[in-house]
Amino acid sequence: METVRLFILSGISGAGNSTALNAFEDLGYFCVDNLPAPLVANFVDFVEAKASASAIESSPLSIASTQPVKPARLRTHFALLVDIRDEESAFAVSEAVSRLRSSQLVEVTHLFVDCDDDVIIRRYQETRRPHPLLARGVLMGTVREALTKEREVLSQIRSVADRIIDTTSLTPHDLRRFIENCVRDQVGAKKSSIEVTLQSFGFKYGAPRDADIVIDVRFLPNPHFVPELREFNGKDKRVADYVFSNGDANEFLRHYGELLKFLLPRYEREGKRYVTVAIGCTGGHHRSVSIGERLAEYLLNLGFVVNIRHRDISRNV
Repeated sequence: METVRLFILSGISGAGNSTALNAFEDLGYFCVDNLPAPLVANFVDFVEAKASASAIESSPLSIASTQPVKPARLRTHFALLVDIRDEESAFAVSEAVSRLRSSQLVEVTHLFVDCDDDVIIRRYQETRRPHPLLARGVLMGTVREALTKEREVLSQIRSVADRIIDTTSLTPHDLRRFIENCVRDQVGAKKSSIEVTLQSFGFKYGAPRDADIVIDVRFLPNPHFVPELREFNGKDKRVADYVFSNGDANEFLRHYGELLKFLLPRYEREGKRYVTVAIGCTGGHHRSVSIGERLAEYLLNLGFVVNIRHRDISRNV
C-alpha cells in the first residue's frame, strides 16, 4: 500500500506560500490553493477516503470481482494551502492536523511560511498588490499594520507547525529546493533520524526567525580585525585556523557538541523531526561560519542528518 501523504501550508501573506505550493505541484502533488479554512474538514474527509481506498486496494483479501481504483488514478500525495484570516480559521486547521494524526491514516506535515516584515513590505511595493486584509476591507491602514494583525491571528498556528520556513534570505529557487528536501524527508529517506540545520548569521542583520537554538560566538577573537583575513570568510582554512588557534574555540565546540549530543535524541523522542541551530557572530562572515562548519563535521560523525547554511556569508564585510 502506498502511503497517503499530505502537506498543509499556512503562513504570512507575501512570505512565499504560492511559490511553495507551485513547488509541490511540480513534484507531482495534487495541490489545492487557498482553500477557505471552514472547508478544511471536508478536504480531510476526502484525503482519508483516499487513504482507505488505497488500503482496500492493496489488501490481499479484496474481492477480485470488484473494480478497485486504478493505481494510476489513485492520488496519494496532496498539498493544501489554507487561507487563514481569523482565529476560527486557525482553530480549524489545528483541528484538522490533530484529527489526521489521531487517525494515522495519512502522513501529515504542517509547514508555516514566514518572512521578515520589511522584506514582505518591499515585495508588496514591487508587485503593487494589496495585502489580503486590506483588499477585503478587514482593515483600513498600512501593509505593516495588516502584517501585525495577521501575525497576531496566526501566532498559535505558527507555534504548532512541524516546520517554519523563513524565506527572508531565500530566493524562489532556494525555496523550491527546500520543499524538495521536505518531500524527500517525508517519503522516508531520513525519517528515522532528526534533521539538524546549522545556520550561521550576523547579529547585526538580526537572528533567524526559524531558529530553535541560538548560539553566540562573539566571544572569540574576530578575524575581521586582521587585515590579511578580512576579505576571506570562515570556510577559508586561514580564517578557520585563526578562529581555532584560540583554545576557547575548541573548548566551546567540545562543550556545545556534547550538549547537542544530549539534546537531539531527546528532541527526536518527543516527536521533533527538525531542529535549526543558529550560530551568530557580528557579521556572519567569519567566526560563526568556521564554528558552524566544524560543528557540522562533529554531528555528521555522530550519525545525525545535517544541513548547513551560511545566511550572511555573501554580504559585504
